[in-house]
Amino acid sequence: MWGKVVLYLKEKKYIALQIACGDILDVSIIGNNFVINTQEQLIFELLMQNENQKIIKKALEWQGFLGNLEINRLLKAEDIIKSDLERLRQIGIEFLIKKGVSDE
Repeated sequence: MWGKVVLYLKEKKYIALQIACGDILDVSIIGNNFVINTQEQLIFELLMQNENQKIIKKALEWQGFLGNLEINRLLKAEDIIKSDLERLRQIGIEFLIKKGVSDE
């Protein structure tokens, strides 16, 4: 179904949206929701634009899917680590990170 959404976007000349959606591989239908997951902030922001959500819903409806659209941004491990380190700094915990250091 997702491949046909991307094809719909291409046929209707929504090029930027088509390119962004072409890079998304993590999609599923859960209950009455069509779920799109991405780790990329720029793609997430593009998909979250109201007009783009309407276009994607129309592409899904074109295939007979009348459920809800859910768009999620999944954080990469390094993003989670950066966020956690920033929170530690904000509460006053000082630390030093050494990369590639062994006990030998």
